[in-house]
Amino acid sequence: MHQIRDWLTISNYGLASNEDYIRKEGFGAMLQLHRPIVLPGIETLYLAMRDGEAIAHTDIASAVTFVQDHHTAGEKVLITCGAGVSRSVTMAIAALKAIEGGDLETIYRDVRVHHPEALPDQVHWDSICAYFGETVSFWELWSRIMLEG
Repeated sequence: MHQIRDWLTISNYGLASNEDYIRKEGFGAMLQLHRPIVLPGIETLYLAMRDGEAIAHTDIASAVTFVQDHHTAGEKVLITCGAGVSRSVTMAIAALKAIEGGDLETIYRDVRVHHPEALPDQVHWDSICAYFGETVSFWELWSRIMLEG
């Protein structure tokens, strides 16, 4: 589990499937990107994202709207994928851009402060760049991050 904001957390599928954890943490909504999880009283949106496949703009829009709506309603949101490293990170970056503004590189760097293993799939990164009209080469960005130590 990686708390990115007081209202936004990223996790893997195993942790997201643990009903006791979800209830203890007080999540009101869950964006699921690996497999559907049904927990009574938790609003969910499942999008079948696959590693290495481009994300449709409609799916990005649905994910961003889902997170925005629940954030605006004052609910804690959990974004989950298989390992909690790539797909969930990608959608957290997209949601933060829509909610807080800023550029994708700065947002990604901020997410890494809270989740040092965060590593979007290059194809997913390219998808959110296209969606938001930014051109940031993921591998050039990753190279800069690695050189900075």
